[in-house]
Amino acid sequence: MMATKQAMVAGDHVGGLDATIFYMDIRAHGKDFDQYYERAKAKENIHYVKSIPSRILQLPAAKTCAFRSSTKTARWRKRNST
Repeated sequence: MMATKQAMVAGDHVGGLDATIFYMDIRAHGKDFDQYYERAKAKENIHYVKSIPSRILQLPAAKTCAFRSSTKTARWRKRNST
């Protein structure tokens, strides 16, 4: 939940921020945390990926990050980091 809160606050302060949160299990119990998580998940600039990142690379000459995560396919994914 702390990563969700930080991504929402940073998104309010920095225009065009694109946040990716890797998780294994989201525990949002009590005090309306579940509604807070759902509101963050509905935003376009916060992405949730259910996996563990094994490697993150910044691609040369581009403002793009590529990451490999421990999912069933374990393929490289690219996401703009601007």
